[in-house]
Amino acid sequence: MTQNIPEHNNIWSATLGLLEMKIPKASFETWLKDTFVLSSKNNVLTIGVSSLFVSEWLNKKMKTQIESAIKEVSSIKLKVVFTVAKNKEVPKKSSADSTNIEKETTKKITSKFVAPSNFMKVKMVQGGFNSNKISVLNNFID
Repeated sequence: MTQNIPEHNNIWSATLGLLEMKIPKASFETWLKDTFVLSSKNNVLTIGVSSLFVSEWLNKKMKTQIESAIKEVSSIKLKVVFTVAKNKEVPKKSSADSTNIEKETTKKITSKFVAPSNFMKVKMVQGGFNSNKISVLNNFID
């Protein structure tokens, strides 16, 4: 029987929060950050991952730690299964959106930019930077 997915989403979020504090940041970012609950049935939580490699790595290296973390945050003993899945229910912002936000923030808070050539200044202006904020410091290295 399928169990309460919203409840298991909350458990998974709490589990990720706990694991994020317990394991190195690089490991969390690489293996767990983009995981999500696909389904829950008969005390088995099926977690969506981005690739077969990630699935195999999590099964081999972290499955026991993940199941312990689930028990710690929820007091429920659940088994975890990792499955390759590309579609996450909640769409995440595209990297292009993030890049545009970062670029706009940088343009607002930076009072001066240094370009290594006039060519680069022209390209920055074409990209939307204020030409009055760009100084050219020519680099004549051969």
